Amino acid sequence: MRILISNPDTIGDVVLREPLFRVLAQAGHELALVVRPLAQPLARVMAPGARLIELPFDVYDGKLDSDDERFEPVARAALDFEPDVFVGVPFTWTALEVRLGGELIQARRIGQAGGRYRDSWLTREQETQAPFDEIVRVNEDLHEVRKNEALARAVLGEPVHLDEPRLTLDASLDDAADAVLAGLGLERGGFLATCVGHHKHTAIRNWRPERWAEALAHWMGRHGRSVLLMGSADEAEVSREIGDALEAKGFEPRHWFGGPEGDTLRMAALLNASRGYVGRDTGPMHVAAALGKPVLAVFGGGTWPRFRPMVAPSVSVTLAVPCSPCDWRCDLRRSQCIQDVPVGEVVAQIDRLEAGQVSGAEVRQIEPSRAMLVSIAGDLAHAARKAKGELAAMRGKLADRDEHVRRATMNESAVLQRLDRLEQAVQKSTRAEEAERRASEVTQKLTQHTQALQSAREDLARAIKRAETADEQIASLKTELDRVRLEAERQRNDLAMSQQRAMQLEQQRNTAEDEAAALRAKYADVDLEKLRADLSAARQLAGRVQGENNDLRLHVERVTHERRAMEKLAEQRMDYIRALEGRLADLLASRWRQIGQRLHVAMTLPWEEDERKRLLGSAGNGQHAPR
Repeated sequence: MRILISNPDTIGDVVLREPLFRVLAQAGHELALVVRPLAQPLARVMAPGARLIELPFDVYDGKLDSDDERFEPVARAALDFEPDVFVGVPFTWTALEVRLGGELIQARRIGQAGGRYRDSWLTREQETQAPFDEIVRVNEDLHEVRKNEALARAVLGEPVHLDEPRLTLDASLDDAADAVLAGLGLERGGFLATCVGHHKHTAIRNWRPERWAEALAHWMGRHGRSVLLMGSADEAEVSREIGDALEAKGFEPRHWFGGPEGDTLRMAALLNASRGYVGRDTGPMHVAAALGKPVLAVFGGGTWPRFRPMVAPSVSVTLAVPCSPCDWRCDLRRSQCIQDVPVGEVVAQIDRLEAGQVSGAEVRQIEPSRAMLVSIAGDLAHAARKAKGELAAMRGKLADRDEHVRRATMNESAVLQRLDRLEQAVQKSTRAEEAERRASEVTQKLTQHTQALQSAREDLARAIKRAETADEQIASLKTELDRVRLEAERQRNDLAMSQQRAMQLEQQRNTAEDEAAALRAKYADVDLEKLRADLSAARQLAGRVQGENNDLRLHVERVTHERRAMEKLAEQRMDYIRALEGRLADLLASRWRQIGQRLHVAMTLPWEEDERKRLLGSAGNGQHAPR
């Protein structure tokens, strides 16, 4: 199967696709790669035997159309290859993928769901129709190797696992690297390759030069390493500033910024001769990682964590700011996600690498301080206010545009009325040709006015859409600001509780250790075997006693139950006897009184006389007898 792969990106992106090229070639497929000139030498190394189609210009331009005449040679070469499959590798496709997708209609067209590349600083509308038949949907924040893995599965139709990129250079390149090192006074394997400079477009993605100088000075002074400052020609100025700062501290860094021809492979050969790489996220960083060199990189949040190195050992240091990732369209006064990375954290990772304490591809994502979160929130609020002002200005322009549209509409109505009058004059006039010519002119003017009106309406619609987008962005920024504040407060509370809990646990642990030490000292001379035998005998005795206790408890419960039954029965008998006694007394009193009535004598029962005397006696003692 013939597979065409578009690579409109720079060196680092192409290096990260090496596992994709490798697995497709190992499956027996013929490859053709569309690459830019700077990446072509590495593409020949990573995909030997593949056909290379040169892309001689930058396609990441919001003003570029897919019908640009500069695409003609690329499109012809792609058609000559007659691919069975066209793979648009970038997550956000460009005008290149749109052009090739439109030309290669007979091939399977596979790409990702990132949408058309759009420069947010331009107001030009971009088409959203995907130039692919098959869309691979992955998260944008996923590592680039994992994105390429999803593309490989779609192309091959089977499970695929891509490992980290690998790069093997031809041995003939060692001579070129050794010649450069000899001129610089460096030895193979005895220096660190560093890319710490930047130009005006990449300054936002770089650590502060003074912090690079401090970290490199620690590496050179504490561990005795030599440093080779590398980069492109437009990064040389900042790199030399860092070199001057190192020289001011008493160190002697070396510089290499390439030449006009073959620099990509010479740069790769120098990285291969180095002890390791230290610097920012650059193409040379990915080349060094693919060569198996240790990497220490300071990252920002613009595209984090899509491009972190996968080689072992490596350490990627960054700040976990809440506005990441932003695709490097930063609304802050400075890119704090990378420029405020603490020097101490980078120095600590330098020492860990030198001590051999890093074994894998580690990530050090530092939590920002409360002061930094407050600063970020303030910058975002300022950006929101600025966007609000721009939105107000845009609305003013929209009002002016509305007035223009109203006037154009009035002009259109006047022209139509004039056209009607001219048509009537033509019908009445004997000079038909002249009238027809004038009508044609008026019709032409009407057409122009109509086109102007339509253009104004389209501009108005786009401006309204941009205004709505700005409103949504402002609302999103406000929501994010509130979330950042709440999250910062929650994290502060959690940290305080965690510290308090840690102190309590530490006190409990110390108390337990003291008690254990006291017990060990107290029972140091105890005969454990005798204690175990006594404990076993005591357990047996306790078992017997427990059994007897259980039997006794059951017997007591039974006796108690019987006693309660007998008491209840006795109480019932006493109630019955009391009732009989009452009835007998009533009967005797009744018979006694009946005898007294017959004898006409007041008869008193013996117990009634005793009761009367008792009551009289109580009254004599100062107590009132009841009536």
